[in-house]
Amino acid sequence: MQKFSAFIGGVALGTVLGLSCAFVQADRSQVGSHTIAYGVFISWTLIVISQLWLSRRWQSRLPSIGIALGWVAMTIIMGSKIISSEIIIVDAWWSKLYLFGGALILGCVCALPTLKPVPEINELPEPFTDVMNSQIDTRAEQDNK
Repeated sequence: MQKFSAFIGGVALGTVLGLSCAFVQADRSQVGSHTIAYGVFISWTLIVISQLWLSRRWQSRLPSIGIALGWVAMTIIMGSKIISSEIIIVDAWWSKLYLFGGALILGCVCALPTLKPVPEINELPEPFTDVMNSQIDTRAEQDNK
């Protein structure tokens, strides 16, 4: 049941990412005669970080697959005519880069093994000054011998 909830959470996050990244990918700047589509790279970064974080959190690839499915569904919806001739993902080179690169990145991250879980530490680490004082005391004792 836990893996199923991880998958459903991944699908939910994937739909949110697909919706938000559809708008973010269109961000671009004009530098001279060159267009820099920085929104595509921001979108890819958000997708990869989300996939890696959920996979590590749940120790399963299912959330990554859920994110991929949610992203694909929202990307298809945003690329089609939603309300009388409004298209969010237009036919431009940066949109094609976002679609093909996003699909490639999603597939590659889904195939990665999950990262090791973060260890839970119930106590605070020893303060640096305490460690240094104990080392100084140990050296002073050795010098006195």
